[in-house]
Amino acid sequence: MLPSCAAKREVRVGAVLSLSGEGAYYGQAIRQGMDLAVEQVNTSGGIGGNSLRIVYLDSSSSPEQAARAAIQLYDRHDLPLILGAVLSSETLRIAPLAEQRHKILLSPASSSPEITRAGKYVFRIYPSDTLEGAYMAQLAADELRLRRVLVLAIDNAFGRGLAGVFRKSFPGAAPPLVQAYATHGADYAAVAEKARDSGVEGIYLVGYYSDMAEILKEIRRVSPELKILSTSSFGNPKTLESAGKAAEGVIFPAIVFDPESDDPTIARFVRNFRMRYGSNPDLWAAHGYDAVLIAAEAMNRADGSVPDRIAEALLGIREFHGASGSLSFDAEGDVVQYPRAYIVHEGRFILYRDYLEQMGSRTGAGSGKKP
Repeated sequence: MLPSCAAKREVRVGAVLSLSGEGAYYGQAIRQGMDLAVEQVNTSGGIGGNSLRIVYLDSSSSPEQAARAAIQLYDRHDLPLILGAVLSSETLRIAPLAEQRHKILLSPASSSPEITRAGKYVFRIYPSDTLEGAYMAQLAADELRLRRVLVLAIDNAFGRGLAGVFRKSFPGAAPPLVQAYATHGADYAAVAEKARDSGVEGIYLVGYYSDMAEILKEIRRVSPELKILSTSSFGNPKTLESAGKAAEGVIFPAIVFDPESDDPTIARFVRNFRMRYGSNPDLWAAHGYDAVLIAAEAMNRADGSVPDRIAEALLGIREFHGASGSLSFDAEGDVVQYPRAYIVHEGRFILYRDYLEQMGSRTGAGSGKKP
């Protein structure tokens, strides 16, 4: 007689990522983090002893393509959970499909405030723009003393969401003006000239690194004196590479991720990432990594891949120690993480607080109030 043994099976989940198109930089970094996490999950016992595998589909940074990919993963592959999407407009397009099917959608990067109300099966490990937009509005008014501000935002869910939060949160007497630019084919020179003619003191620029870099070059050409604030999507090396000197002085928020941290969880992630890819990870890779680890944790707690049990397990996660920080879900499936301000100074991203102290020490003056 042959000894009996329980046949192990592969646990599969889907991923819809912007591996091409305007969100490709973010999507590719997220996938690197995800692949690293899958390797870690499987060497640590997998999901109930079974190996984890991710089925990737490219959304091409298109909400319509993201929806088609999600339908394929949810229906044809019958997967209980999708990791994605990257862009908020894509996640919002997939969310109703997840709700209709009672299956999980877990985004590593989407930040639109609308996602908070997207449904009981929709989760994300990237904080809502409600926190980021309000933080930057306060900084613009209280720290920079700007009275007239223009919100220059890409015309999609991400741009409209942040524009609305910033405008509503701005404490100045005059509400910010809002100017939208097209997601594709915008005349950046005309956008910059219209912004100049608005007569504002500062601009809150909301977009992705490629379009923001081109707009910045045009703004610096026609209005070099304007203060420029931006979003967390500004904070990647591609922005500096594409914008060059035009990026100097831009202030933006970011969840703090320090690849030189001596925190054991972060240090392990960075060490393994460097060994596999030969470079330092960024915040987006960290969120991709954490998305997989949290999904695995929830499936292990749920004793399998039943979506309702996974949703319940996700809501029960508190202070999960990830590469991107401590993560807990609220009742709406959001995580709460507060950003800090950074500035581009001499071609590098540095904490705005450190910049103020550095400038204060050079002039012999106090640095004043810090964000």
